[in-house]
Amino acid sequence: MTTLLLTLISFASTACEENLDVSVIIPTRNSALTLERCLKSVTRESPKEILAVDIKSTDQTLNILKRYGTRVLVNPSNSLGYSRQLGVEDAKGKLCNVR
Repeated sequence: MTTLLLTLISFASTACEENLDVSVIIPTRNSALTLERCLKSVTRESPKEILAVDIKSTDQTLNILKRYGTRVLVNPSNSLGYSRQLGVEDAKGKLCNVR
């Protein structure tokens, strides 16, 4: 079973600044109103990857993620916890920051 490593946002930000191998995981569901601000903040830290796990969004969420070149997984359930798990299991970085 995959070990889940969830770090505090401040730790992950520090890790990115030190060029450590960090994946930022963003669970989404109809997040268009706040997503762009989140992605701008995350991209300033230059993580190894940004991975979104979407739960059936019907707004512009997927278009925004595409504009930022974010890798997207689809969560077929309605569970936020499962979104986090999917993201961590698929992350390429040594450390994970779940937003």
